[in-house]
Amino acid sequence: MKKQRKQDYFLPYTSRYSGGFDLLNSMKIPRPCAYKSSNLTAVEYYRGQNEMDYSISDKNGEHAYVVTLMDENSEFIYQNGEPATNVGRYQQDGYSVKIQTDEEDLVGIQKTLIRNCDSLNRLLEMNLYINVLSNTHPDFVSEITTTYSLSVGD
Repeated sequence: MKKQRKQDYFLPYTSRYSGGFDLLNSMKIPRPCAYKSSNLTAVEYYRGQNEMDYSISDKNGEHAYVVTLMDENSEFIYQNGEPATNVGRYQQDGYSVKIQTDEEDLVGIQKTLIRNCDSLNRLLEMNLYINVLSNTHPDFVSEITTTYSLSVGD
């Protein structure tokens, strides 16, 4: 009896539904050249707030083991390859991403990637969607009026 070996093939295709769902299914993974890749749980951040710590191991449980294979030379980039230093930075010693931005043009979903190679030079990637929310004053339905009545001696 002859045994056959099946291989997994990943074929890229365009979907008319890509990016149209809350699940954000248009991430660029799995990549054929990546040894390990993982989608991290998306995070929301209000533009202009203090630096926010996104702990990879706390938010992703068992799927976060990829981060332990990386070293301190990891890159934090957008999925198009540009550095993502204007939205945050990756911190290897705490396995976390420090998110902070004041830029108005970054409001929206920022598709970022943490990339590195393991000790055997195999590619490791983690995708993280950062939803930068607008942080502006609320629009009031009517004009706010404040009236104070003080008694004599108060």
